[in-house]
Amino acid sequence: MYEDNELSALLDEEDIDYLRNLPELIITELAGRPCLLCHFVHPDISGSAKEFIYHYSDIASHIEFMKAGQCTLAFFGSHAL
Repeated sequence: MYEDNELSALLDEEDIDYLRNLPELIITELAGRPCLLCHFVHPDISGSAKEFIYHYSDIASHIEFMKAGQCTLAFFGSHAL
């Protein structure tokens, strides 16, 4: 939703508005534990910077972000992994 040229021609204005209003992250409970759900890792939660993860140290900021939100689990999806 950060690059209008990537939007499908099949999406109408209502669809686009719905997508633009979705949260970039959700903290929910999974198996009794707080869990962070997002598209990519902090600080690029949206994945719009198109960065890649090459090493564990590349997610250090994400781990700290999880701790700040008191999350013990996290799931993020990315083609970069």
